[in-house]
Amino acid sequence: MRSIGASGAPVHELEVNWAERLVRFLTHPVVAPLLLSLGFLGVIIELRAPGLGLPGAVGVLALALFFGSHLLIGLAGLEAVLLFAAGVVLIGIEVFVIPGVGLVGFLGAGSVLAGLYMSLIGSTPTTVDFARGAGILSTSILAVLLGSWVLLRRFPASRRLGRSGVFLN
Repeated sequence: MRSIGASGAPVHELEVNWAERLVRFLTHPVVAPLLLSLGFLGVIIELRAPGLGLPGAVGVLALALFFGSHLLIGLAGLEAVLLFAAGVVLIGIEVFVIPGVGLVGFLGAGSVLAGLYMSLIGSTPTTVDFARGAGILSTSILAVLLGSWVLLRRFPASRRLGRSGVFLN
C-alpha cells in the first residue's frame, strides 16, 4: 500500500459466506456428477414406478441444484438451460406422442447432453475446462447407466419391494 501511495487507505478483507461455500460445494467436480446421476436416476425410477413421487422429486431437485449452482457462478447460461429443456421436451414427445420414430428422441438426447456439457464448460472455456467437463459428463453417464441397470434389473425382482408397492409387478 505504501508503494502506491495509499498507506492510510482502509483495508477490507472479504470472507466467504455460507452461500458461496454451498455453491462451491455443489459445483465441485466430484459433487456435480453425483447431482447429475442422482437427478437422472430419480427421474428413471419415477418413470418405472409411477405414483410414488419421491424419486422424481429428488431427481428434479438434484437437477435444479446442478443447474442453479452452475448458473450462479456463471458457468451455465440461459442457452444451456434452454437447450437442456428443449431436449427433455423432445424426449417427452418421442415417448408420449410419436413413439418408435427415433429421430426426435435422438435429437432430444443430443440436446440434453449438449446443454449439460455447455453448463459445465462456461462461456470462455480453456482446454482444461473442456477436459473437466467431458470427465464430469462421462462419469455421470456411466453412473446413470450402471445405476439404472441395477435399479431396473435387480430391484424389481425383489419380492419385498414388489409386495410393498415400490415397483410394479
